[in-house]
Parts: sequence; C-alpha cells; structure tokens
Amino acid sequence: MKRAAFCLAAALICLLLCACTGIDGKAPDKKEVLRRVDAVCTEEYELVGVEQTGERPEWFVYTFVTPRGLTFTADSYLQQVYIDASATNFYTPTVSVNYAEAVRALYSENITDLLAGVKPSGSEAALLSYDGIGALARCVAQANDVYAQELAWNDEDFLRDHPYGTLAVYWYPDEASRDSREGGVRLCGLPIDGLQTEQALYDAIAAAYAQAYVDGRMPDPGDIPDDLLSRTHVSRLTTITLNGREMTYDTAENPYASYGLTTDDYRFSWYNRDRGSYMLISDIGFVSDSQSYPLVILEYVAALGGEYHVSGKGFSSDWTIGGVTWTMEAQYDDGVQGLTVTRDGVPLAVDYITYDDDSTVNAAYCVGIPVEQFAQMFDLSYSIDEENQCLAFFSA
Repeated sequence: MKRAAFCLAAALICLLLCACTGIDGKAPDKKEVLRRVDAVCTEEYELVGVEQTGERPEWFVYTFVTPRGLTFTADSYLQQVYIDASATNFYTPTVSVNYAEAVRALYSENITDLLAGVKPSGSEAALLSYDGIGALARCVAQANDVYAQELAWNDEDFLRDHPYGTLAVYWYPDEASRDSREGGVRLCGLPIDGLQTEQALYDAIAAAYAQAYVDGRMPDPGDIPDDLLSRTHVSRLTTITLNGREMTYDTAENPYASYGLTTDDYRFSWYNRDRGSYMLISDIGFVSDSQSYPLVILEYVAALGGEYHVSGKGFSSDWTIGGVTWTMEAQYDDGVQGLTVTRDGVPLAVDYITYDDDSTVNAAYCVGIPVEQFAQMFDLSYSIDEENQCLAFFSA
C-alpha cells in the first residue's frame, strides 16, 4: 500500500511540474482569462480595466462590470508550487474569478441582518429544545428568500453550486453550554442557496434532531414527537454476525495481488433514508496489481465454506455455496454504471447505489446493497437489533 501511495504521489508531482514554469514565466493571457470568466459568469459583462500588480512573478487583475452594476475581478498570475510545505522554484499559471463571491456580497447585508438574532452566531445556530425548530426554520427560510432574488440573473444550478453559505445547527443541553459552546451536538447544516422552503428546512432539522437522540448522542428525547421517533432508525449497525459469530472482515492476505486487502474498512451497515433500508457495502469483483481494495463477498463465502473466484479481467466474480452458484457482473466507467447478480442463472433484484449516490459506500469500485437483497446473495435470513446496533445473518 505504501509503495502504491508513493508511486501515485510521484506521478502527480511529475504531472504538476510538467505544467509549471519559472518565476520569469508568463501569466495566462487575456484570451484565457475571458475563457475562464465565460465559464462562471452567465451575465453579459464588460472588461473595464486591467492592472498589473506584480512583475516577477507576473500578476494581473482584470476588472469587469455587468449591466446590473455588479463588479467582479479575475486574477491572472503565477502561483508558486509547494511540495511538503516547502516552496519550489516552480510556478503554475493560474486564473481565479471572484464572480460568485461578488454575487454573494450583494445579499450579505440583508442576510446578515436576518441571522443576527441566531445564537450563538450568524454562522452557527443553537437549539435547546425541539420547540425551537420552527423559529429557526422560519429565519433560515427568510435568508433563502433573500438569496433567491439572484434567480433573476442566474439559474437554480448556479445557486446550488454557489450557495450563500451553510448554517451549522447544534443542540445544547442549556443556555450556559450554548454560550460557552461546550457540550454541543452537531445536528446538520442548513443551506442558504435560495432554494429552501420553510417546511423543507423544518423537516431537515427535525429529522436530524430525532436522529441525534436515536443514535445516543442526545441524552433525553424531550419533546420529540413519538411518530417521528418511530420512523427514525439508528444510523449504523456496527456489529455484523453470521450464524452467531461476528464477521470481522479481517482477511488481510490477498490471493489476487501483492497488496493486502482493506475489507475491514467496510464492516458496517447503515440506514439509507432514500431507500428506507439498511445497506451493506459490496465489492464488484475489482482486483488490481497496483493498489489495495476490499473483497467483501469473499468474507461471507469463506465463512459459509464456499468457493470464490474473480475473473481478474473486468469486474466479474462468482461464488458457490452448497451447490448453488452466484455470479456478479459490473459495468464500470469512472464509477459503477450497471450491476447484474444471478443465482444459478436466474437474475436477482439488486437496487444498488454508488459512491456518487451516497459517499458512505466509501469507494467508486464498490456499491451499497439493501440488506434484504444482500442476504439473497448467500441464501441468508437476517434480523436487526437497533438497540444493540447489530445485524445478524443466519443460514436459511
């Protein structure tokens, strides 16, 4: 693993230095600056000035104005390269455009005034009880309404990609803890992107509040509604057992390459609200001679006394347990694009999610699979004990 990391770092450094110049090099020209401005600014604009603020290395500031009177700048300069926190003699030609920052500044005064009453600060909100959620949701919704005015010039994608900011929400047990910012529990982050309604914000805060209690991070449910608690599941099941024995995912020796397996990093189950199910991470039969990776399926097959194989070409694997054979075929192109699992030639339903859908999947070459479908891949039944955060599998 260390050798792979070293080789990757060396390759990245080589690529970086190939695109570099020295202190006497040229900053990006006007054509490149305008290309970069066009990529971020959807309004018409006029270039009203160019000022050279640095000679060695070069640095230029381009100033633009839009028809609504919005002024922004683009800096064209040579940025010094650092390796391991040490300055080198290399510089990277760079263009930075502050259009999004200028847009945010248009609404800063009004949004700051709206959030002025949020304690303990305008960037962090504190809740002392569930009853406080409504007032907080209204306040943040009003801030969103202000930023939504930008929709007259930019679309929803721009606002989503360039939000005004995010308000971190914490629960504190009392006012003294809130004022000292000690003993707080982070609940969620509320986007101020001009797209959030009061109801959506309320629901997000309420769900996070209940989740904190169910996960044991908040000692008292207080006034959380019973129906919300009944719909809230423990975030993670940290213990997985098979026929009464804990699954440790601790196979380190890799039968397919010289690098050790990292399967133990994937030993948990988590609740996905969108799917309404607990999920498990599964590999897709990916093997490589240049890096470590997990082989989750191998752990279950070995524990059940079966046989497991990967093709070594593409993304396919098969395993046999008690005379029944499963196959897995994945289509991969910068992420999993398709996945098929069969049992003795009969396709199984696999409603998988990828890393792009949920970063809990941990790797682009893995998928998340609902527990009920994961169990079918080994002819297992299962039970869930949320109180003890345990997922138990049993041979059918």
